[in-house]
Amino acid sequence: MAGLRAAAVCLLLAQLSGAFEQGEQVPLYANKVGPFANPSELYHYYSLPFCRPKEIEEKWLELGEVLKGDRAHRTLYDIRFGQNTQLSSLCKVTLDQSSASKFKQAVVDDYYFEMLLDDLPIWGYVGELESASGAVALAGGGAAAAAAAA
Repeated sequence: MAGLRAAAVCLLLAQLSGAFEQGEQVPLYANKVGPFANPSELYHYYSLPFCRPKEIEEKWLELGEVLKGDRAHRTLYDIRFGQNTQLSSLCKVTLDQSSASKFKQAVVDDYYFEMLLDDLPIWGYVGELESASGAVALAGGGAAAAAAAA
């Protein structure tokens, strides 16, 4: 939820600066994932089985961004400046045992993700581990969460 608030603030600031026109697409880039306890251990966002485009489109990065481990790639999200969007499904994925295990291990290891909206970072955890039951809840929930918990 905090990530969505940050995104709304970013878009408000962009509106004030005149950077986007009404209805213009605002690209959201998936950047990286890694364990919160070790910020130098970074992986490509799509190293986990998140919903991904058929063809991965890379964002042009400056030297400093590459040196700090950024690897930004376009996501499937369709965000339009100044327009409300109804809740919808991004994609449907059936996770095999290996993919579910990757998600579960990322949750157990406290992995975070980073996305970029108008070059401003948005962070969140890949999921949460419910300590009493050992169940895994992925960010976004749904079938992936149920498969990962198995």
